[in-house]
Amino acid sequence: KKRKDIDIDFEKKDEHRKTPHEGDSLLMRIIGPVERTAEGVALVAKGAKIDFEEHLVIINDVSINRVNITISSTPVNLLLEVGKPGYVDFDNDDRADVKIVVNSISGDNTDISFTSYRTLRILSYPAEIYIPQGSSDLYIITTINNGVNEQKDISLSVSGAPYSINITPLIIPGLKKNEIAIFAMSLYVPDDAIVGMDKLLLEITSNRITKDYDIGLHIDENLEKSFEKREIKRLEREIANAQFVANEIWNVALQKQIQGFDVSRVLTHLRIVNRNLAEAKTALTPGKLEKASGLVLVAKKHIEEAVILLSKAKISPSSVLLYAAVIGFAAFVIFAIAKYAKGIKKKISRKKELKEVEEKLEEWEER
Repeated sequence: KKRKDIDIDFEKKDEHRKTPHEGDSLLMRIIGPVERTAEGVALVAKGAKIDFEEHLVIINDVSINRVNITISSTPVNLLLEVGKPGYVDFDNDDRADVKIVVNSISGDNTDISFTSYRTLRILSYPAEIYIPQGSSDLYIITTINNGVNEQKDISLSVSGAPYSINITPLIIPGLKKNEIAIFAMSLYVPDDAIVGMDKLLLEITSNRITKDYDIGLHIDENLEKSFEKREIKRLEREIANAQFVANEIWNVALQKQIQGFDVSRVLTHLRIVNRNLAEAKTALTPGKLEKASGLVLVAKKHIEEAVILLSKAKISPSSVLLYAAVIGFAAFVIFAIAKYAKGIKKKISRKKELKEVEEKLEEWEER
């Protein structure tokens, strides 16, 4: 089918309600999966594009209280009773992509709701964490609303291991279509943490959806016996980690700035982070480690403040005025073009009338 023949188009709405009959087929269009590296970084963050994909929904059989449905291209068969939801996972990542509910059945007629779950999604997250005993690291989790409706009251939670884990901010009030937001996750692993592999469960929740993501946690033994050398290695690691996180936030802030958001305070905090981390590097010598540790701690606090401010960033007044000016100018140009076109049309009409009169005069003279 062509674009105009799509029956369930999740680019236009997050929810569709259809009334197919037995034997009918519906064409569904939904945004594709998020492709990531093994580390959990979304390829779309590296310039790739998430395309839409199409699936065919076939109503195989309608009985008194249930409907037999097949969804392809990779065939998925569902036998749904009235009122009981069924879920489809197109990319086999153990997360539902579409929810289907049979609302009612009348003869061979059905009333079925289709809801996209490829709306609020995590783009990038630390899929595999490698951290030594006695370390404290920061991680960035990037979220996006690929749906049409605004997602509200977005929060993250992490469970599965007995370590200190903090999420900043606690909640993001809302994400509109195609908007990106970030959370910062801090993880502290004590000196006596058990060496080996563990698992964390990362859950993202909004007023519309909940999704889970697995994180592999690898705790390495800290073999350094000298306290000073151990402390230097820890600080070197935390400085590199904090700098990476600050760079990630800077990139997201610049994207927001391009969209017209006021992120000036966010960038101010990140500049302070860069200064503190640069000073901390120069203080990585015996006798100055306490100063370096303090600078890293202050840098981390500014990172958390930058993330909170970024979650609250609003469209700047100057951007609104500029947008209004552009819209006004565009409207003026359209009006001017329309007026000019109308004038041209009138001239053409007059020329046509004159030509008809001239032709009639010539006919009269010939007679």
